[in-house]
Amino acid sequence: MSLLPLRHRAKSDHDSGRFWQALGRTLKLTLLLLLILAALLPTTLLDRPTQVFLLKIFLVLFLSVLPGWLYLQFIAIKGTGLYDEYVLNLYRLKIDDVANLPKPPPSSRYWPKWDGEVRQDAADELVARNIYLKKFEAVYGRSAIPESRRKRHDDDDCRPVERRGRIVEQIQADAFSPVLVTTILLCIGWLVVVQPDLYRGLRPLGDLVLSGFRQQMPLDPLRYGFIGSYVFILQGLVRRYFQADLKTHAYVSAMARVILVAALVTAIHPLWSMWGLAANTELAFAFFLGFFPELGLRVIQQALLGVLRRARPAREERYPLRQLDGINIWTQARFLEEGIEDMQNLSTANLVDLMLHTRMPINRLLDWIDQAFLYVRVNDGNGNRDDTGDGGDRAKLRRYGIRTATDLLDAFEARSRFDRDFTQGLLRLLNTQPADSQPSVTEGLRRTLDSEVNLWHVRQWKQRPWLTSPRDDASHGRDISAGAGPQPGGQQPPEEPAA
Repeated sequence: MSLLPLRHRAKSDHDSGRFWQALGRTLKLTLLLLLILAALLPTTLLDRPTQVFLLKIFLVLFLSVLPGWLYLQFIAIKGTGLYDEYVLNLYRLKIDDVANLPKPPPSSRYWPKWDGEVRQDAADELVARNIYLKKFEAVYGRSAIPESRRKRHDDDDCRPVERRGRIVEQIQADAFSPVLVTTILLCIGWLVVVQPDLYRGLRPLGDLVLSGFRQQMPLDPLRYGFIGSYVFILQGLVRRYFQADLKTHAYVSAMARVILVAALVTAIHPLWSMWGLAANTELAFAFFLGFFPELGLRVIQQALLGVLRRARPAREERYPLRQLDGINIWTQARFLEEGIEDMQNLSTANLVDLMLHTRMPINRLLDWIDQAFLYVRVNDGNGNRDDTGDGGDRAKLRRYGIRTATDLLDAFEARSRFDRDFTQGLLRLLNTQPADSQPSVTEGLRRTLDSEVNLWHVRQWKQRPWLTSPRDDASHGRDISAGAGPQPGGQQPPEEPAA
């Protein structure tokens, strides 16, 4: 069969793509010029009150549409490299047998092993039905996975791809309604905050007054609470935009935050009046609640416990995520969206779902999980409630250079001639009495950590076998599958494929 028709078709697709790209750039430039013209004309043709009114309208529209525009822009530029990175991480973590994992990039060191274990006559439908591929497709949509990764033998990623209509297809697949509803909610909130003159003067019901709404609702604290919520939401969406983690459920979380903060401000307002605190302080506190809604829940709880303290004693938070190195308020909020509230939840989470849904750097995510395994077993010197985490058994272990659970396991597996004294000191480190009178606490920790499934996968990642060649492993007498014990379930770790 002649290749000329295929070449003509490829050239036609390429020319068509260049035409649409040029048309898109022209339309964007025209829109930019129109916006500049629309901004300049009111300053010369309209009076001052009208200028102020138009400025307020522009602020309402711009600040309301900005979060939704971030989502549309994210869909337009989202590349397919996310999928290959996700698949390679599955192989490096040894999540499953090689035959059960998705098709790896043909240029990777995992390709020969996968190609040898998967049947040569495997149908393309069997490759496309892989459970891990379906998980990724459910989160990012079908368009985020190259078609070549769905087929057994087709590895050509350089064919021209038709991109027209991709944004509309992705919007339909991802259920755009949360983004739309969030935009409407933000628009209402900014109308209340900015209060354009024309809007404030509208009286659609004539002289009818609705139950003294303006006198009973704390409007100023509500405005400041909304502004705080908006700042937190916008910063969170921007961070997720750059981390390729911007999905529609982020907008559901944004709606919930706005509603929760409004409810908390309304509930705390009578308490603020009862305590006789300054009104300006309430405004600052309302803005702060936009960032930390849990603080408002604690204020209400403490107010109730002051009356019912004997009936229900206060409960302190145990194993908070903020004690982990590198955790900030944005990370805690992101984990909370995935149902992870403390270290115990983090250490027992599904690694595949966590890696897929959070889109955090894999090294950082595994390091947090590694810390959590150790921290839920050793105290910090203050009943597991020390924000700094610098006291108690954790500080003792850190003096030995042990910061994570894998550090502790590796410390017991050292083989140099200086390790006998080190191991003996490590065995007695956490004992409160002489070693002869009670079993070693650190040895008990080591035995319990050896049985953790997620920690086994973390150790496989930290072995870094993909950075070494078989020749290097042989020269050092090192088995890249050893050192972490048997695979959970009684299976031996799968052999690392050759480069």
